[in-house]
Amino acid sequence: MEIVHAVLWMLAACIGLALLARRFDLPYAVVLIVGGMVLAWTAWKMQTANQTMEARDGLTPEQRFFVGFAQWACENNRPEYLRLLAATDPHSPGKHRVN
Repeated sequence: MEIVHAVLWMLAACIGLALLARRFDLPYAVVLIVGGMVLAWTAWKMQTANQTMEARDGLTPEQRFFVGFAQWACENNRPEYLRLLAATDPHSPGKHRVN
């Protein structure tokens, strides 16, 4: 039953994010990124609910989760490749996706 509630909560959160994106004319890619993070966070919290986790490298488990999530956008592209992406890819470069 807990999983059903989590799925319903995540669905409501994603619908709310989609409505916000539509209201403020945000790209849906932003909504998908945030929605994915909400899903991943909920799944991680459910998976680790009965585990005792300790801080490592000066970061709490929660902080490590978000650092890990942000690292997907770490990239170092050559200017030529960025120009190609600007002409062919509808997504923003990674450095403009994570605040």
